[in-house]
Amino acid sequence: MSNTNALGPGKLVGRDGDDLVLEYFDNPGQRAEERTRLSVPRRGLHRFVMRAETRVFWVSAGTWRSGRVIEVTEHGDIYVRARDWEGHLQEEDLFVRWAMPLTDPVGFGAGGMLESPLLADLRRPFLRSILRQRSSARGMKGALSSAMKLHDHQLEAAWRVLQDPVQRYLLADEVGLGKTVEAGMILRQLLLDDPHLSVQLILPPFLIGQWQHELTSKFFIEDFIHADIRFARNDQPSTWAPADLLIVDEAHNLAALADSDQAGLAARYAAFAEVAMNSSRLLMLSATPALNNEPVFLQMLKLLDPAVYADTSVEDLRKRLTTRAGLGRILLGLQPTLPAVLLRNRLGELRKELSGDLEVEQLLQAASDALQAGDRDVLKDAIDGIRTYIAEIYRVHRRMLRSRRTPALQTTYRVTGRKTPEPLRLESELLVETTRLLEGWRQEALAAHETDPTALHSTAQAFAEAVGLSLDPESLIEWASHRGAATVGEQTALDRIVQDLTYTNRRQAVAEPIADALSYLFREKEIVVVFCPTSHLVTDLAAELRGLLPTTVVLEHRTTDAPEHIESVIQQFENARDTTVLVADASAEEGRNFQFQPHVGEFKRPRYKLVCIHT
Repeated sequence: MSNTNALGPGKLVGRDGDDLVLEYFDNPGQRAEERTRLSVPRRGLHRFVMRAETRVFWVSAGTWRSGRVIEVTEHGDIYVRARDWEGHLQEEDLFVRWAMPLTDPVGFGAGGMLESPLLADLRRPFLRSILRQRSSARGMKGALSSAMKLHDHQLEAAWRVLQDPVQRYLLADEVGLGKTVEAGMILRQLLLDDPHLSVQLILPPFLIGQWQHELTSKFFIEDFIHADIRFARNDQPSTWAPADLLIVDEAHNLAALADSDQAGLAARYAAFAEVAMNSSRLLMLSATPALNNEPVFLQMLKLLDPAVYADTSVEDLRKRLTTRAGLGRILLGLQPTLPAVLLRNRLGELRKELSGDLEVEQLLQAASDALQAGDRDVLKDAIDGIRTYIAEIYRVHRRMLRSRRTPALQTTYRVTGRKTPEPLRLESELLVETTRLLEGWRQEALAAHETDPTALHSTAQAFAEAVGLSLDPESLIEWASHRGAATVGEQTALDRIVQDLTYTNRRQAVAEPIADALSYLFREKEIVVVFCPTSHLVTDLAAELRGLLPTTVVLEHRTTDAPEHIESVIQQFENARDTTVLVADASAEEGRNFQFQPHVGEFKRPRYKLVCIHT
């Protein structure tokens, strides 16, 4: 064997000046003059060692034979066993295949060198398993080589992106259905195809550690030492750069900055749009529904396909979404188990909504015929065809992939251990007073803007924001102080909020009774996440819980904390073995995965409990 090439063992057959000539054996059907011969230097040449189970070939009575080495004696005698013979052979009479893959098996068949059926039978279960895996993963090596359980809706999303020559998509699955997993599968497949790929990830600060952990532990990105993979915060545009693949998590947060009246935020969106347009592949992740978020959704669509949506207005998109929602309601009621009269009504509604579409008309006619014939099996297939066609053709955008938590999906993507939430109602004089104050402001604001639909919409948003702050008197006072008033009456209502709540102690009025009630709900070795409406309440509630439960670990997850501190808190929470409480504000709501896997050697993790504090 020569270390100047990777061809494996060859037989020494001559000299070429100072070099030696090696002949490489491929298959018994190959004539001697067809064998590859190469001149190799003496230096770097070493003897190939015949070891037990080495497959060898030789000619006996003009016929090729094959067998395996059983033993090589100290005198160099080689004992070989074939299918119907065994004995000693001389080394010079033996041939060993080189290291190159076999490209033509005909030579083996012609020489009668087929393996024993026993070996084929032993390999067959393994081959069948491999073929089933490849079929399930739609041939995606990136999915098969990842450390995760494969789910059809995630595989479908990844496959849709990868088979498209223009890989610019919005992954919009509902919360908890695995958008990060879909992005990870796509990323790993692209890295396998191009190990020198450049990747830019733009992420919320509190999710960078989670993404790094997921991509390293499940998709093994550290294997690709030549790839350029960069993680950046979504509030630091100076760290962003175009790449072969751009991944943006919680993309709606950046898209919402497009129409900001603050120069810094508008500039951040401009930087995001520039990086997105100059990256050849784009994956945006967002579970935010399109309905009632049309401006943000339109900005994301323009980044995906600027040519199609260049002239689309928010109102145009709103009309399209309304039409799509109407179709969704009809399809929801199109169930093959419904009475015939109801099904006829649903089919008629679809025919009216989609008049002019000949393909739909044929599908609807097939369903009507099956309904008339009373064949429920054929009817089910026809309805499935209608659903698939409408979902594909009448989707909001062909580059938006969205899976919903339907009953069918829950059979394969089940969330175990989840129970129906139980309300814990607390009476509070503060809430009574806050409700009275906010209602007074609402009446004045409605009277001030009753003739202006745009102002009414803005007022409704402000009211929703105020209600969310009603458990935090200090934050509500700050809101009222900065809220502009359109009339004297509205300003008086805002001033009353400030005056009446100024001397309210948030910790005593809110955090203390909540902590007292929660302390009776916690169980031994239970992992608890408590969501609070504001960061201030997180601090107060955590302090109260520590006082009431001195042996319980209480952690805090706040918007105001540094990402490095948040990541250490999450690591501590993930590794918890005894009762642990994580008190968090909205910073833990978007994208944070609390479905930790058991550690090695563990059969069961502590129980999880989720508490949401709201009015």
